[in-house]
Amino acid sequence: DLLQVIQGATHIYNVTLRREYSIYNYILIPFGDPHVGLILKTRDSKLFQRGLQDLIVQGGGDCPGMTITAIKLVLEQSLPDSFIYVFTDARSKDYLLSDTVLKLIQEKQSQVVFVMIGDCGDQDHIGYQIFHKIAATSSGQVFTLDRKQVSE
Repeated sequence: DLLQVIQGATHIYNVTLRREYSIYNYILIPFGDPHVGLILKTRDSKLFQRGLQDLIVQGGGDCPGMTITAIKLVLEQSLPDSFIYVFTDARSKDYLLSDTVLKLIQEKQSQVVFVMIGDCGDQDHIGYQIFHKIAATSSGQVFTLDRKQVSE
């Protein structure tokens, strides 16, 4: 799973490098259950790419992840009008923080795009549905892909 996520994130990274405008900074926050990892914030695109390649699976076992906490941290660290990509294979465990995240999205006018590679088996769960609410609020999207589609 993680290999496909890294490949998908690397693909988006490579596409953004080919655009006319330059990206001011990159932020990478690994998350899972029960923790959110250290924040990598850099203007160095090569350092960001190394951070992606260095991601490893840790802990786990319990499907929901700390997705909303990670998004909150990204929003607090990012510039206004940022594009935020969330790669996850699990619904949110910390969905009660969503009001704070929705407020930050409106303040920052950032766009959040989710790439889901799984959903813990219950797409009606609030921990999954909150991704749709965040995406709608931020003019983002939720993509649900199978593992083969991620790198495409």
